[in-house]
Amino acid sequence: MEFVLIDYSEFYYPEIAKRDIPLRRGGKFVQILNEDKQQWYLVLSPKELSKYHANIVERFCNLQGDIPGAYRHGGEYFEIFDPAWSVLGGGFWEIDDESRMIRFYGSSRAYGRFTSEGLAERIRSIDKRFAEYTVLVEC
Repeated sequence: MEFVLIDYSEFYYPEIAKRDIPLRRGGKFVQILNEDKQQWYLVLSPKELSKYHANIVERFCNLQGDIPGAYRHGGEYFEIFDPAWSVLGGGFWEIDDESRMIRFYGSSRAYGRFTSEGLAERIRSIDKRFAEYTVLVEC
């Protein structure tokens, strides 16, 4: 299975906030699976960009080529209609580039607890900058 990390900080801070990416930042994340392509996505979004985990899912669907879906439950849940795609869960993240630490914790009210198994190893293997980081996965 291919692991793909998407960090919307790389878009949000320079393009929208018009500032450098902070050394210490955090927000929400979701895990999304495409069973047909055998791709597992970890999508990070800064807290200033996404009020709900559903906002992250909607943005991901739009940016991946218009994956069909719609908001449910008063906008707190974005349902993906394509059966090849599924949201595995979500939570919160923090990155501290000074102390070389990344932390994943909590859960999404809409999508439930994230899959923690193998997460630290996947993060270290997919992005060279995280190879020497301490990766904390709190279940």
